[in-house]
Amino acid sequence: MNVTELLGRQAELHVLNAALRALPGARSSHALAVLGEPGVGKSALLAEAIDRSCDQRTLLLQGRAAEFERQLPFGILVDALDGCAGSITSNVFAATEPSQIHDGVCALLRSLALEHPIVLVLDDLQWADQASLELIVRLLNHPVAAPVLLLLALRPAQAPEWLRHALDASCSNERCERVQLGSLSRSDAGGLLAGIEGADRREVVYRESGGNPFYLKQLAKQLTRGAALAAGPQGADEPFDVPLEVGRALVAELSELSVRGRLVVDAASVAGDPFSCDLVAAIAGVDRPTVLQGLDEALERGLLASAEDVPGRFAFRHPIVRRAVYASSKPAWRIGAHERAALALAECGARASSRAHHVELSAREGDEAAVALLIDAGRDTARLAPASAARWFEAALRLLPARAELERRIALLVPLAIALTASGQLARASEVLGEVLDLLADEHAVLRVRPVVAMAVIERLLGDSGRARHTLDAALQELDGERSVEAATLELELAADRYFEWDWHAMATRAASALQSAQCLRDDSLTAAAAAVLGLAELNMGEPAHAHAHMLEGARLLDSLSDRELRLHLGRSTGSAGVSTTWSATRTCCVTTSAASPSGIAAASAIC
Repeated sequence: MNVTELLGRQAELHVLNAALRALPGARSSHALAVLGEPGVGKSALLAEAIDRSCDQRTLLLQGRAAEFERQLPFGILVDALDGCAGSITSNVFAATEPSQIHDGVCALLRSLALEHPIVLVLDDLQWADQASLELIVRLLNHPVAAPVLLLLALRPAQAPEWLRHALDASCSNERCERVQLGSLSRSDAGGLLAGIEGADRREVVYRESGGNPFYLKQLAKQLTRGAALAAGPQGADEPFDVPLEVGRALVAELSELSVRGRLVVDAASVAGDPFSCDLVAAIAGVDRPTVLQGLDEALERGLLASAEDVPGRFAFRHPIVRRAVYASSKPAWRIGAHERAALALAECGARASSRAHHVELSAREGDEAAVALLIDAGRDTARLAPASAARWFEAALRLLPARAELERRIALLVPLAIALTASGQLARASEVLGEVLDLLADEHAVLRVRPVVAMAVIERLLGDSGRARHTLDAALQELDGERSVEAATLELELAADRYFEWDWHAMATRAASALQSAQCLRDDSLTAAAAAVLGLAELNMGEPAHAHAHMLEGARLLDSLSDRELRLHLGRSTGSAGVSTTWSATRTCCVTTSAASPSGIAAASAIC
């Protein structure tokens, strides 16, 4: 490790040393969160931790998220665990339920830690997929009973708000320590500026960099070589998330590459980080020897480095370099590059979710093959990574032909709304359900009931119960007093709505009406749900005997339902309306209820 990488980080190194010293005797996992802006030295601090942990006979596991692969479920954790337990890791992540994967990873860490304490290094978490982040939060909230040190590095400003809150809570509970890396002072930055002649020039570089070590090094490198800070190509986008002067420095560095070298690094920026030679060759449209020559050139200039522990793979020296390369490549060329990447991955048998982001950035409106692939990617990731699924469904909708049939649009909008709801994007989910209702004509009043109920649940979650009530009332009026499953469903939802107003009499009246309709219609699942909601209202009205009877009736009906009926009507039997009832408790005549808002998953089930 170059000592200049850790200038001014004595306090942070002290915290790191303490955590590493405590690891061998630890009885449970502990986390160290390294936070800071891009280029401030988070990766350098992790590299120092890696160097020091190697001397303690620990098992080192490393993973790094990449900005352009954040839709791949559990990508950073698969990357970290594959090296030491490849076949086991594949089995763990082949599970179909997130909870099974969470339990499997915890068990794997415990098993590995029996032989050696584990240092699990996860860098650039702000780019990790939602499924990975949820698993990491699980490890923070429920530490593994083994000597495991989690070293987590991320940019707080770019990380999801819920992840920041989870880290704050974990730090408050002393399950995690926060290491905040700030800008270097002028004195600490002196070592990085030593090669620049003239105090005035050093001051300019420091001021432009804001004390950021990476930006300092980039600017200093250009000035010590006597090169002016070149502007980016005319018409090209400035590298995003890169300060102007640093972006110009990186573009100037890229301009020194040959045409062949620049083509190769441009293709590499599309391929990923780390990347393989064969994929870069396919994207660049050249043969493998040409790619290898271009890679050697980029390696010599320090733009790239060999990927650690992965023979034949390479990586950019820093993610900001990849962003600068990608943003300064020609926009029209990028479209074709992503198209070639998608084709190459398809030939290798890559899953739809691995090809989806390339298809999203290259496909044209009306491309039916692209629409089908994005839908497959959405379905593949819907259960484990609903945020990724929502993105792919959105992309598929954008690519639908302008004259696509009404049914096709609705068939995509519904799973999109489910994925958005399950991933916590409630406002957008409500907008999508509104689109569904707009597409369904007034004469389709029956078909409108499910999305109306789901929208009401979401609006209530967003704190607008009045609007939810209005939506349900309007839908009920559209049915014009008919006795049907749809009308009874709306009545039941309106009954549950009164729960949040503590209006037990109105709740009981609505629930009783829904119960009567459900019984006449001989719909057992709807009858069970109505009996439970009515029983809850009666319990709060001080009528325990009536409540007890209705709860017993609901439990009896629930037990009689087949697995297929339960699956089809999960929203009813679990209380998607916002009243959560524990059915196993009703079977023992003990009713338990919760006033908490329903989860996103429960709301999503109401759409189905």
